[in-house]
Formats: sequence, C-alpha cells, structure tokens
Amino acid sequence: MSKRDWKKEITDKNIIFLDTVEKIRECLNEYKTLITSRCSKTKTGKNSAIPKEFYVSNINLNFYVAMENAGFYYGILSDKYGIHFCDEKLDYYDIHPSELTKEKKVELGKIIGEKVSKLGYEAIIFYNTSPLLSLPYFEMLENSGLKIYYVSKLDLFSQLKTRKLF
Repeated sequence: MSKRDWKKEITDKNIIFLDTVEKIRECLNEYKTLITSRCSKTKTGKNSAIPKEFYVSNINLNFYVAMENAGFYYGILSDKYGIHFCDEKLDYYDIHPSELTKEKKVELGKIIGEKVSKLGYEAIIFYNTSPLLSLPYFEMLENSGLKIYYVSKLDLFSQLKTRKLF
C-alpha cells in the first residue's frame, strides 16, 4: 500500500473511508455497525482477559475510552482470534501481523464475519491511526463478507453526541 494512493487502494478492497462525523452517523443509521480497532504488541501478559485488560498500547487505551464514553459495544481485531469482543475473555497470545499468511488472513476474515454476524451486525467501522499499518487488518476484513468502513480519527466518535441546533 502506498502513502499517496491508500484511499484508492482501500476502495479497491471495498473499504469506505469515513472522514467526517456525518459519514459515521450515516453509516451507523444505515447498518447495525460494530466499531473495532486493532490488537497490539503491547499486552499485559494476563493469561486470560477482556480486550481493555489485554491490549494496552496508547491507541487501544484511547479507543476504549472513546467507545465507552460514546456507549458503543466494540471489538478488537486479533491476529489469533479474528475478533475479540469487549466483553469476551480470551487467552494470551503473541502473534505479529507480519507472521500471518494470506490464507490465515482469509481464515481470520471468515471468523470475523461469522462472529460479528452472529451478534446481528452488518457492518464494521475499523479505527486505526495509520492506513498503511492497517493493511493486514484490511486484508482480514475484506474476507469477512461484511460492509467495511475505515476511520483514522478517534475524536470523530466523541463528536457524534454533539448536535448543532442551527
């Protein structure tokens, strides 16, 4: 994925970039949508935990606060489990996205699609600060069978509650 053409490249993967609060609101109104982010190398080392007790990079910690303040149920895309829901306790692992084969990403994408659909969700909004570092997750998500959206600014979620009167 190139820095210059990442928007076109994700569009080619049927991933829609949401860069305004209005676009996020429109997505949330059109589909039952799960908000997600990525796992992290920085983990607490607990044997078994929910995401916020497990993935503890700054991106993850800020994501948890934003989702909980906005009242969203959320998940973390996982290099082992496909998706790790916010209330789901799973076992520790240490897998880096670079270790995933193309086949494994397809398999994880199918797991994501099955688990998310089972809860009644039709779409995923994936948050990460860098589209370039999101490539392994985009490759998983494109195999999920769900509508996929990408957001790179976490503060857009906090603006969802703000409504202009005029």
